[in-house]
Amino acid sequence: MNLIAGFTAIMIGDFFWSSILLLASFVFDSLDGLVARLLKVQSEFGKQLDSIADVVSFGVAPAYLYSLLSPDPENNLYTITAISFIVVCGAIRLAKFNISPSLPYFMGLPIPASALFYIGVAIAIEKGSTTFNHFFDDKVNYFITPVILSLLMVSFNLKNVYHKRDY
Repeated sequence: MNLIAGFTAIMIGDFFWSSILLLASFVFDSLDGLVARLLKVQSEFGKQLDSIADVVSFGVAPAYLYSLLSPDPENNLYTITAISFIVVCGAIRLAKFNISPSLPYFMGLPIPASALFYIGVAIAIEKGSTTFNHFFDDKVNYFITPVILSLLMVSFNLKNVYHKRDY
């Protein structure tokens, strides 16, 4: 369901409804892990499938939403470069997570946390926030924001934030 909600969010391309679908992806992502643990059906296949769904729902879909905010829609290279950081660093983070030994802390900013930022921006702008609108109308802000958030996904550990990592 996480994957379907994320894919649908991309296909409809509407700030508000895509954001709602991505929030639903969070719920589905939490539920699939919970159900797998309760039914004791965790597997390597499930872990990999969950990561693929996460790349779509929390990497590709938020990147697409962010591309709709481009202050220079005619400059595709500019926009593609900015949003590529979201997708590539998110995929790297999840791949590192999948091959690492189980750790009691997060490795890098979790991709869903990064996605929440882009969802929040989309909802704020859709609801008329001039603050976000002005901030992201500046090309430097538009470009540097996903670069910084994306690098946080692959560059540090959150050793004081614990999580359950059973599939």
